[in-house]
Amino acid sequence: SMGNGIDMQNSHHITIAGNTVLNVGNGGIIDTGGYSNVIKSNDIYDTGGFGISVGGQGDRATLTSAGTRISNNHIHNIGEHAHLAGIVIRDSVGIWVDHNLIHDVPRDAIRYERNNNLTFEFNEVHNTALEETDTGAFYTAQDWSSYGNDLRYNFIHHNRRSNGFYADGSDAGDNYYNNIIQGSDRALQLNGHHNIAKNNVVVASNSVRIENRSDTKDQSLVVSKSYGVDSTFAD
Repeated sequence: SMGNGIDMQNSHHITIAGNTVLNVGNGGIIDTGGYSNVIKSNDIYDTGGFGISVGGQGDRATLTSAGTRISNNHIHNIGEHAHLAGIVIRDSVGIWVDHNLIHDVPRDAIRYERNNNLTFEFNEVHNTALEETDTGAFYTAQDWSSYGNDLRYNFIHHNRRSNGFYADGSDAGDNYYNNIIQGSDRALQLNGHHNIAKNNVVVASNSVRIENRSDTKDQSLVVSKSYGVDSTFAD
């Protein structure tokens, strides 16, 4: 196919489960403008672009949750034509992303922009940024209103070409806690304001870094109780 594998628009209460999507010119599965959908236990690889993309779900003005879940998918070796992420979430509220395995991707594993109240938990990510750098296994950017996103209990490892968690360009209001970050460039790269990282384990990574790229004086970036371990995991 020259297009997407599965394309849903303005749909709700749909379950996409147990499929294999490969050899498509664009993305694996896309869900735009829907709510209460479930994308789970799919194998997605050899795509021209992204793995899974969700956008325009929920209402950011009222913080109404979409109630969509992305769970237990295996995404790898994507982005053959365009260097896109394994999972992309944009302009949404209340998406739950859990227990996914994402690896060997050209850029980010998970990219989320202009969202609120997302939950990322128990995901495993390794070998990102195989084609591009200046990115993160989890990457977000440039939204002062993106409060309420929780990233917890995720495992990032063997990720030398990119950062672990990257809040770029005045991003705000993300919470990073109880994650394990091994073998990354910067385990956490935090910009913007009100981004909080606590109780994370950092192993064999170069640094944790906070930068002020905002043009306001109201900055509150906190890294607390992160534990650095000077050791490496076996390949």
